[in-house]
Amino acid sequence: MNCSRQTQLAAMLALGLACLGCSRQQGAESLDQRQMLSELPATMASEDAELRQELDRLKRENLLPWQQPARQVPVEENAAAVLAQQLAGLDAEPLAAQVAPLFAEPGLQFSLTDQEAARQLLERFDTQRRAARQALERADASFGVEPAAGLLAELECIAQARLIVRLEGFAAADALGHLGPGGGRTSVTEAAATAPLVDLDAAVAAVAAMMQWVDVLAREPNSVCRLEAIHLRSEALAALEAVAQHPGITAEHLQRLADSVQRSLSQWPNDAEVCQTERILGLQMYELVRNGRFDAAVSDNPVAMSPVELARRLRRMKPADIDRDQLFYLRAMDRISRQCQDDFPARQPLFAQLRSSAGTPEAEGYPAIAMHVLLHDMERLHRFLTFDRARMEGWAAALAAAQGEALPPLGKSPRTGEAYRVERRSDRVSVLGHGTLEADEAERPIVVRKVQ
Repeated sequence: MNCSRQTQLAAMLALGLACLGCSRQQGAESLDQRQMLSELPATMASEDAELRQELDRLKRENLLPWQQPARQVPVEENAAAVLAQQLAGLDAEPLAAQVAPLFAEPGLQFSLTDQEAARQLLERFDTQRRAARQALERADASFGVEPAAGLLAELECIAQARLIVRLEGFAAADALGHLGPGGGRTSVTEAAATAPLVDLDAAVAAVAAMMQWVDVLAREPNSVCRLEAIHLRSEALAALEAVAQHPGITAEHLQRLADSVQRSLSQWPNDAEVCQTERILGLQMYELVRNGRFDAAVSDNPVAMSPVELARRLRRMKPADIDRDQLFYLRAMDRISRQCQDDFPARQPLFAQLRSSAGTPEAEGYPAIAMHVLLHDMERLHRFLTFDRARMEGWAAALAAAQGEALPPLGKSPRTGEAYRVERRSDRVSVLGHGTLEADEAERPIVVRKVQ
């Protein structure tokens, strides 16, 4: 499930739920919108025996929305609380979007114009960045996203994470000399004459902070946060790569980078947890449909079924049709969750089986909500999840090999199902086997400069 669809869905829900509240009398018995999507009254009132059996199973396993407690971290121990406080009163979303284009070039290289823009932002938020960096020394960190909120979750933390990760990226670039007079794309003569000092210790510390903030976002119980963390981790790893390939890199620097990677791997969220957050979104979607909010069930897959055709089908669905559609979905999610310990090639046949068992869109009883709103891009989501883990394991292998150490016990790549391949040359090591984010991309090797 990609971020653009989630954003579109959230906008539709905001409109749909507002209309739902306006179209009904606001009596004492009216359910609050959040309460409705937490307790699922229409769904739980279903008379379909098989669906009730599946819902009872979820209840026994504490997997229904109202059974999902928010993670509580005391404020004095919570690094994310400091970040939120530092950015209070700021609209972080447009600021993070303003920063994003500056990371388009590999190696943390910047044009002269972008150098100035990055430096201005770094100076503007220097106090906030340093306070947030210091807060990472606290015992824990959580943005406090409520899993039961699901479709109505407040996700300001995404913009906050984007901004702090990118500010730390600028700090890393500055420490490498890429924001100074000799950094970026100046002439060779000018760079030689005015080259700024390089502080690899500061660059490594900035990369470590980027990684930690990505980890905090990735652990939030919401699939939108998890997907955004995958994107932000790409930026953090681009900064790590720029540092790891610097001619002045030492074994101590590489070890500190390796420690950051291992910290991330040790705190890695299980893919089954992502499936649980997706299941909550799905349960809430069915609840909306049962309440007549057909416009909330949008899809970004118009090739398979047009929005007009999907809306037409939804309006024709009777309660029994919704029951069977939801039963198909819940059983599919259970099967997907059970395979989350497998690598991606082992998971792929299941998605093909689900498409086959759903039948054709023309068939009676075809689960249109499940297949065209909730499950159609689930295979892509799991490719993203497994690649995210695999590239981190690849970096762990590369950083160890570059120091002449034994490789960590990683096993096979969760993205490709193959062993990682380490190529050692006189000046560098490269790692392959971690795979790609998209199916049609060429694999890009992870390269680290060797040290003695």
